[in-house]
Amino acid sequence: LSFFLGEEADPPPLARRLHLFPGWDILPFETLSPHPDQTAARMEGLYRLTQQPAPVLVTNPAAIMQRVVPRESFSSTHFMEGQEVDREILLQRLTDLGFVRAPLVEERGDFSVRGGIVDLFPPGYERPIRMEFTDDNIDSIREFDPRTQRSRSHHGELLLLPVKEFAPQSQKGRSTLLRIEERADELGFTRKDKRDLLESVREGVRFAGMEFLVPYFHEYPLPSLLAHLPPNSII
Repeated sequence: LSFFLGEEADPPPLARRLHLFPGWDILPFETLSPHPDQTAARMEGLYRLTQQPAPVLVTNPAAIMQRVVPRESFSSTHFMEGQEVDREILLQRLTDLGFVRAPLVEERGDFSVRGGIVDLFPPGYERPIRMEFTDDNIDSIREFDPRTQRSRSHHGELLLLPVKEFAPQSQKGRSTLLRIEERADELGFTRKDKRDLLESVREGVRFAGMEFLVPYFHEYPLPSLLAHLPPNSII
């Protein structure tokens, strides 16, 4: 497909028309989370549908029918070298987008802070990104090798997409907790299990399998992928 679409061999990040939109590789309500690459690929796919001209997504029936975040709640942030950014606001933004702080950035969705350096591994990029700051000014934006931690090719800008379909730290209002509590009662959770679940959500603590709570973090039923398709799409 890449050949017939005339895709470049090594295009810039998020520039390909062709994209694989995966479903999760776990069964409903397993105490497991989907692989970070899968959740990031889903968010990248939603970006392509809403922002790119004539995107081509390859997927399967299960992934099409799986619920996704509404179009209006999907957001992205653009950064450029020379831009002035409050680093504390940037770090909070990363958390809101579902990134997890780690000692070293090794897998997609991680971010770390060391002095004037912020490392992160966002959707749409083959390798992690290193942002170097002087005070609140972005001096450089480069890729780096997660094995050696050495900087590689220069980018100059960064398009930051959500890495998960929700961020527990930013979506834990009372209505969310009530919806989760009602569902726990329907599923016959013990009092202790329900209390532990609600406490984890209230404190923004991540746990395996919490992605299945995505629908309860939104007031209205979530749409399927079909709601994100551009006009005159061919399925």
